[in-house]
This record gives sequence, C-alpha cells and structure tokens, in this order.
Amino acid sequence: DVAERRPPPPMAMDMLVNALWDVEGFARIAAASAIGRAEARHAVPQAASDALAWVAMRDPESRARHAAARALVCMRRLPPATIGSLTTFLEDGERQVRARAATLIGNLTGERGLSPASAVALRKAMADSSGDVRSAATRAIGSSLGEREVPQATVDSLVEASSDSDGEVRRSAFLAIAKVAAFATPHGRQKLSEALASAEGERHLRARIA
Repeated sequence: DVAERRPPPPMAMDMLVNALWDVEGFARIAAASAIGRAEARHAVPQAASDALAWVAMRDPESRARHAAARALVCMRRLPPATIGSLTTFLEDGERQVRARAATLIGNLTGERGLSPASAVALRKAMADSSGDVRSAATRAIGSSLGEREVPQATVDSLVEASSDSDGEVRRSAFLAIAKVAAFATPHGRQKLSEALASAEGERHLRARIA
C-alpha cells in the first residue's frame, strides 16, 4: 500500500510528539506507540526520540513509560545523541529513574557496544548507592560486551561488582565476566578468572552453562 510506505508528514509527527505531553495517559501511550510504528518504516526526528526518552524515564504512568521504551528499543535508526541524553538520567535524584536509564541503555545498545561516554557513565552507576541501580548498570555493561577486547576499566568494575554486598549485582557481574573473560587483555583475563574461581563465581558459571 503506497500510503503505508510514505513518511508521515512533518506536521503529523509534530502532533504525535506534542501528544507525548498530553494530560491523559492513554493519549501519551498511543502517541509513543504510533511513533514507534512510524519509525519501523521511516527515520524519526531527533526531537521525537528525545521526547520518547523523557517519557520512558519520567512519565508517571507506567504503561506510557513502557510504550516509550518499547518504541525506542524497536528503532532501527536510533540517533546516537538519544543514548547520550539517556545517560544524563543516570544522575537523576530518583533511584527508579536511574535504574530505568541503565536498563534502557543496555537494551538499546546490545552487543553493538557502548560509546566511550556511555561506558564511563554506566561504570559510575555500578557504584551507585542503590543496589537496583548497580544491578541494572552491571547488566547493561554485560549486555553491551561482545566478541571484542574488554577495556581494563570495565574489567576492574566487573571484578569489584563480583564482591558487591547485593546478591543480584554479584550475579550480574559473574554472568558478564563469564561472557567476556576470553576477550580481556592477559592481565584482565587473570583478574576475571580469579573472580570466577570463587565458590559463588563457579556456581553462577555452572548455572550459565547448564
């Protein structure tokens, strides 16, 4: 269908972005979903993806947050600057927002890898006062690591996280370590192997292999 292949007119996209600030939650949910569907066929402007990022982090309606996050994750041409704007939420005063930001960054980057600035921001979040944030940041770091050399700073952060007081943080760290130990430098590989050699590390490694 020809109409289906046409990009939405600029005015229509502007209306959808404006609807993300509507007082009615159902309108914000519908707008986020519509922007996501439009992006499946055509690139959306930076303003739209930035607005979705804000809604995904701060909207008071959980369904609106989920709709916006889903729209961002489904974007094939997500503007790099949007990831950068999400890292600012890692400094938010609310721990739930910081945890959401770490989770969404991990979901958006995947094994394509993090930009240096995003990696630094997530490593900082791995030392957050909230266990939920530390765990989300550690999972995000782990999900971003593919078959490429692991920076020493990331090795050090994962090793430190493997002895965190929060069990979920330790679990996330061990799973990430098991995934990337072979791609670290020789010095980093030794540190990661030593962390995995602990009783808890071996248990998580067996669970991953099972």
